[in-house]
Amino acid sequence: MIGARSAPATFSQLPWLGVPDGDVGTRQLLRQMALELFAEHGFQGVSLRQLAAVLPVQAGSLYNHIESKQALLFELIEEHENDLRELLQTEVPRQADGLLQLETYVRMHLQFNCLHDQRHTLVRLEFHSLSLEQRDNIERLRNARVRHLEYILGRCALPASERTRIALGMQVLLDGVVAGYPNGGRPPLENLAALFSSLVLSGSSKAQAERTHFFTHNNKVD
Repeated sequence: MIGARSAPATFSQLPWLGVPDGDVGTRQLLRQMALELFAEHGFQGVSLRQLAAVLPVQAGSLYNHIESKQALLFELIEEHENDLRELLQTEVPRQADGLLQLETYVRMHLQFNCLHDQRHTLVRLEFHSLSLEQRDNIERLRNARVRHLEYILGRCALPASERTRIALGMQVLLDGVVAGYPNGGRPPLENLAALFSSLVLSGSSKAQAERTHFFTHNNKVD
């Protein structure tokens, strides 16, 4: 449940500016408050009645704006995944060399999650709260990002057999990098992107060299 100390007490205390009147404005407020409360207290820790308490509506009327609390959570997570995928597709330079593409991908990924930290929190911590069908839809969006990253890793001359494994691992690490730094303690994103990219490429090159040495050594004919 929401603690009295941290939850907004009334709608009138909230500094909403520039939000349109009517159903559109109410839905925007509903989405924003749901995002803040879900991120702070967890999806299971917030009821529709508690959500309605900080909005100028009755609990029963929320269903005029949303299908369900779970559908609202899915909408917020899906929006984050869609926006991130579209950003990466747009901002990663298609004609650049592989290393620049990789550094841009990492930097934009980190920057986006930092700027949208509340939605990113839902993506990380509340994915399990979605239905199986909703999770499948989110996985399809994530797989599109993985395929994009696999293409970039190919431009970096990584072996085809390694790309999927590395791309999947990078997605997990990129999410963890953002979550692992406290506010204000994060180094410049350019530095993180360059370091992350060099670690990925050097680690892959080292692994490839070790495998080559192993097979060369063990296939020698006496």
